[in-house]
Amino acid sequence: MFLKRATQQTGLFEQPEALLRYLFARPLFVAIAIALFIHFLKAFNYQWNSGANYLLSLSQSLGKSPVIVMGEIILPFLIPLLVIVSGRKVIAIRQQNSLAIFPELNPDIVIKTSLSGHIEYINPAARQFLNDTSISVQDANRLLPAEFAEIIGSAIRNNKNKLGIEHHIEGHVIDYTINSAPNLDAVFIAGRDITHRRGIERRLHDSQNLIREMSELVDQIFNEYDPLSFNLEDHFTQIVKTFLHNDHMGNAATPKFVYLASLSKNDAFVGHIYFGEEDAVKISADIFETLWKPLPSNEQRQQNAVYFNIEDSQQTPEEFQQDIDPKIREFTGNVHRYAMYRSGHVAIIAFYEGDRINQFDAMVLKTLAIYSNALLRISLENKATEEAFIYAIEALARASETNDQDTGSHINRINEYCRVLARELNQPDNFVNTIAYSAQMHDVGKIHTPANILKKPGILNEDEYNVMKQHTIAGARILGNSPRLKMAAEIARYHHEKFDGSGYPCGLSGEEIPLAARIVAIVDVYDALRQRRVYKDAMSHNEAVHIICNGDERTKPHHFDPQILEAFLRVQDQFDSIFSRYQD
Repeated sequence: MFLKRATQQTGLFEQPEALLRYLFARPLFVAIAIALFIHFLKAFNYQWNSGANYLLSLSQSLGKSPVIVMGEIILPFLIPLLVIVSGRKVIAIRQQNSLAIFPELNPDIVIKTSLSGHIEYINPAARQFLNDTSISVQDANRLLPAEFAEIIGSAIRNNKNKLGIEHHIEGHVIDYTINSAPNLDAVFIAGRDITHRRGIERRLHDSQNLIREMSELVDQIFNEYDPLSFNLEDHFTQIVKTFLHNDHMGNAATPKFVYLASLSKNDAFVGHIYFGEEDAVKISADIFETLWKPLPSNEQRQQNAVYFNIEDSQQTPEEFQQDIDPKIREFTGNVHRYAMYRSGHVAIIAFYEGDRINQFDAMVLKTLAIYSNALLRISLENKATEEAFIYAIEALARASETNDQDTGSHINRINEYCRVLARELNQPDNFVNTIAYSAQMHDVGKIHTPANILKKPGILNEDEYNVMKQHTIAGARILGNSPRLKMAAEIARYHHEKFDGSGYPCGLSGEEIPLAARIVAIVDVYDALRQRRVYKDAMSHNEAVHIICNGDERTKPHHFDPQILEAFLRVQDQFDSIFSRYQD
């Protein structure tokens, strides 16, 4: 019962080897159990055959031949005890023999030294390492750090029988576990070459650093995102620059060329090749169009970047080149290793030189592709939103001219005049682009002006003129308070203000009038002079410029901002070209 309970508690019945170990560890207990079982069988047999009591028979025989009887009683105990003890000795001898040859068979470096650091034994793996690193066996002490004796002495003084150290030798890193045995005057050392592991760790660390830097850059791009000034090519270049030029790359591979392309309407990828030159990133002048090379499986294409090294391909150099689009290869030259990944509408192929690339380089490339695809999606959505926004503005501008004598060409010309003049005034790109679509809204308030006033062939009387002037207020009210339409609302309200304060609706003067409204004021007058009206003929370019500069009964030079008037005169020829290009 005791044996059964013990084996059940330790699970020994389910593990025969564990049961044997358990029994061999308790030889006396096992011998007693076996002997008692033998005596039980003998008693049963004696009872069965003669009907006499076994123990009584032994006690009666004991007086006649005590030696023989004692042998019968003791031998069942002695024999299993001797068998088990002998078995333990045999097993111990086999274990000692195995341990004796273990260092010789161990693939790791095994060394035995004296406490002073004198090498007494090295195993074949250590000798092979010396041979691989061109170190003679006589210099085997180089396997250990120069300060090895001091390390052991310090460990013994501090009662540290076991310690680990790393030793750098001939470009290798050996990780040693050291056990000192002062009672044996010996030190036992086991070492493993972890150079490859350290290299992988460094490359992983460097790759993670690069991914972190790209993440921070993309985060900065998103935080500074402005739909009006977003430039996809600039942001692509920033990210690729982080990839091509990075001082923290260390052991991570750096590509020489990066082909970054987006999906076109005909299901081909169209893009440029980026390459580093000193601290800058250059972009190929040519646009490359290529079909995406099929990957081993759709699952792999969706989840992992793939990488190729010519040494691992089992192909000839000529065959290896055939996997790359010939047009791209003409730019990059012969290819020896590359990685590729597709994320949505973006495909990236990076071409490397030097050491083999691995999964960490592919991981960085995948991150680059994902970020690039995110930027592309933002750009496409921004473009679609912007196109819808501009279309709505143009539709509203066209609606405002339904009852006016102006035409669609008028609003196109106003936009272009303002673009040219704002650029001549050295305004920022954001201002130039915004006024180029906002200027067309200058007369949107005329939607509320009665048609009989807008279409009147003669000069308006005072009441009609007062009604007409209300289109500035109405236009600002229609455009509202949207930040995107702030400039358009200012233009609608103030484009009839005059620099000398004689305009309407507020009688503002000088720089009280928003700059965009001051620009529209002069271009609106120029275009009105050039157009034919029922009450006047069209004027030539020179006639219109003459009136703006010298004045007539309605228009005076001091109505305009002097700096804008000077800029107008510098670009007047462009105004004439714009008017000719956008004729009705």
